[in-house]
Amino acid sequence: MFLQTDEQTIEDLGIFGKQNSGGIFDLYNSAHTRGGEEMLKTLFRSPLSDQDTINQRSSIIAHFADMKAVFPFDSSSFDAAERYLLNNSGRSKDTSSHTTVLNEKEMHNGVTAIIGILWRTREFIDSPAVNAITAYRDEREAIAMLLADAAFEPALKEKPQAKLPYPAITAYDVLFRVREHEKIKKLFAHIYALDVYLSVAEVAVKRNFVFPTALEKGLNILNLSGVYHP
Repeated sequence: MFLQTDEQTIEDLGIFGKQNSGGIFDLYNSAHTRGGEEMLKTLFRSPLSDQDTINQRSSIIAHFADMKAVFPFDSSSFDAAERYLLNNSGRSKDTSSHTTVLNEKEMHNGVTAIIGILWRTREFIDSPAVNAITAYRDEREAIAMLLADAAFEPALKEKPQAKLPYPAITAYDVLFRVREHEKIKKLFAHIYALDVYLSVAEVAVKRNFVFPTALEKGLNILNLSGVYHP
């Protein structure tokens, strides 16, 4: 499913550039999250080789480019949520051996950020334009299944940015950092992928890039017009 690459090929193609010059990665990297940036690096190092998978990913990005879709999350809030989740030294679901102890402000900021992300994710995937992207259907459904988990139902009933009482904050803290930490991580992985799609789509719009179609192996057809190395 992935092409075999080596460091020499990556250097020859100018993927990551050199000390004094940027590479293709720098051109496409307008990611809003650290996770999105790392995922983009991984995708460059492990390019797809399967025709259908290539065309599916290309179709997703092309649709987001046509929509001129923007990243639906506030970058500073997402940074706060990532830092908050890192304070998870204990992975046990036994709350008596909880996680790193945070003060009230840290818990409030982290919990509020996570609730806001849950809300905005649901709003984004429920939008008619996103719902109509056939190539994005599997990822959209995977996200919808995570959000439909009964554990997140109370959080999705809260109003984003609402001032929650301390007992609610502590309860959500246990939920997000301990009991459902792995599900939150899975949700974030989907958001990082979305960040990549939107980053590449933004570059395609700004530079008037096109989206080629991968053909069946063995056809040996290559039609190019106005092609250049970015």
